[in-house]
Amino acid sequence: MESLSSTVAGLSALAQDIRLSTFRLLMEAGSDGLSAGAISKKLHVPPNNLSSHLNILANAGLISAERNGRSMIYRAEIDNVSALLSSLVETCCHGHPEVCGAVALVQNLEFETD
Repeated sequence: MESLSSTVAGLSALAQDIRLSTFRLLMEAGSDGLSAGAISKKLHVPPNNLSSHLNILANAGLISAERNGRSMIYRAEIDNVSALLSSLVETCCHGHPEVCGAVALVQNLEFETD
């Protein structure tokens, strides 16, 4: 997520209800990830509809998929998510760190709960 186009792609991928809900669910699942079927059931989204949303999130680099038997297991790509968040705030504190205090705190956490 180093370039502006990567940032736009990531934000665009998240700018839809089903994709944002899917992404949040995968963030909650952590490194265990979830199968497409489990995501479909939890979000009440038909599998054929979910597939295109998963592809958009994967193409933006926000999630990845790994085959496990007959299933695909999807996981959030934490490093890319961190890069996306960093790209959003990289210039906000220029000369005024007090403005970005809360944002800096969140960035320093960098998903340490996983």
